[in-house]
Amino acid sequence: MGIPSDFRFNLFGKRSSVPYRGGEQVRIDLLGGRIDMNIAPVSNVIAMIGQRQIRPLAVTGLTRDKALPDVPTMTESGYPEIGFHPDIWQAVVAPIGTPVAIVNKLNAEINESLKTPEVTATFARLGFDAMINSPQEFAAFLAVQAQKWPPVIKAANIQPQRIGALNSSRFGLRPASVASLV
Repeated sequence: MGIPSDFRFNLFGKRSSVPYRGGEQVRIDLLGGRIDMNIAPVSNVIAMIGQRQIRPLAVTGLTRDKALPDVPTMTESGYPEIGFHPDIWQAVVAPIGTPVAIVNKLNAEINESLKTPEVTATFARLGFDAMINSPQEFAAFLAVQAQKWPPVIKAANIQPQRIGALNSSRFGLRPASVASLV
């Protein structure tokens, strides 16, 4: 199964990508010298960076990470095709046919909750940023993602796999809001 870090890794060209089931084993292998590099959320590796166990090379976001202001972006490092934002995102969606008024109400309420001090503090602690937008803005974001990833998937020869019962196209879901997890 391809995950975002696999896609980014394949953008480096002729490198071997080692599939892992979770981040803990990746970190063990990175610290043990069994792998040379890893692309991971800053929140997952910030402690190891602080303890000087690993060295950050670049961040994949459009801007430098607040927790690592001296670490350049991939674009600044000469890899604009690898840098992108957001790395991982979660969205709230509604079935196609949901009245626009309900979608707009959900969007407004979710966006307001993303601005609360509790959510802001929790997101900051986890290294997440809220991407507060309208359903139309999120639809435009999805359209860009839909154009960006198929060539990467094809070049990496990643085959589709059924990984669960939820298939958004099957259920006709549409965006209500999104929280960007970086």
